[in-house]
Amino acid sequence: ARGLALLALALLPRLAAAEGERRRVDVSEDFSAILEGGAISVEARPVEGESAADFARRVSRDEESARRLLASPVPPSRGQALVLPYAGLSDETRLAAVRALFPSDARATIGWLHVAVGTEPLSAIASWFAGDPALAGRLAERNGLSGDATRGTLVTIPVEYLLPPFRDAEPIPDEEPPRLEYGADDKGRYAIYRLRRKEALYSAVVVRFTGRLH
Repeated sequence: ARGLALLALALLPRLAAAEGERRRVDVSEDFSAILEGGAISVEARPVEGESAADFARRVSRDEESARRLLASPVPPSRGQALVLPYAGLSDETRLAAVRALFPSDARATIGWLHVAVGTEPLSAIASWFAGDPALAGRLAERNGLSGDATRGTLVTIPVEYLLPPFRDAEPIPDEEPPRLEYGADDKGRYAIYRLRRKEALYSAVVVRFTGRLH
């Protein structure tokens, strides 16, 4: 368990952001993800051969957002990079931004496992993954937190709260449906899972069923 925790921290980019620090991850020459002050945005431009209208439809949440982007004072063009706020992004673009900024995140059976890269308000995390900052209190209770998430903190966002791009993301794979044996004793109800040959306890079992990385 300790080894996995250290590995998860080691995987965090060297540019880990402290509170208020600007974090930028360049995915390609046409797409960058930015985290600053608890807000996510992307800097993007049309790829070669892509029209402004096609670009707007690709990165925008809906047709209305695409129309506003095309009508902006600086419309999209191949040579012009635009900074686009998270709220107006398409599901695919949101997921791409989150994957770039938080490379240790994963979709597990119980929900989305988010590993903080800096000091992150729970209201911001709730907004990014659930679309509702008011869910911060429920996330705090669910994860046993009394304040902001700090670098390396695991925050589980349950499936029922997730926005579509995170809810529909491919989870940590199961080779076959889990076989659980249920029972009860004087301590309460329980489930038994029997490890398969060569199966890693944390990656295949604990993370899948509980979301615990440490």
